[in-house]
Amino acid sequence: TSFTEIVQQIEVPAKVWAIAEVTPTLLGGNAPPEALFNVSELAVQHRYDPRHFVVLSGAGAYIVERTRPIKSLEDLLRQSRGTRTEDLARFFQRFGRVEGCAMCLVLATRWSAP
Repeated sequence: TSFTEIVQQIEVPAKVWAIAEVTPTLLGGNAPPEALFNVSELAVQHRYDPRHFVVLSGAGAYIVERTRPIKSLEDLLRQSRGTRTEDLARFFQRFGRVEGCAMCLVLATRWSAP
């Protein structure tokens, strides 16, 4: 098993005092059962709203949204317009064929567009 993470930096204009995660919810607003917290994030990412974090600094409070891999794939597919791109190839190299295919299946069978 390999683990993959994509990192993005944000600029906070003052010293950060605290960071806390907002309680995740299932799509539709219900709180998730505790059992889902012990499952791989890739396996349940399509059932949750994106994770949010509150960053408290000397300049104020900021809410940061963590981009899920499935959202990254959706954006890459929209940008590519059906052509094979280096970014898409890198995505599948990072997450592997099985996870990539599973995410494509979720995107193809969603009942509603975001």
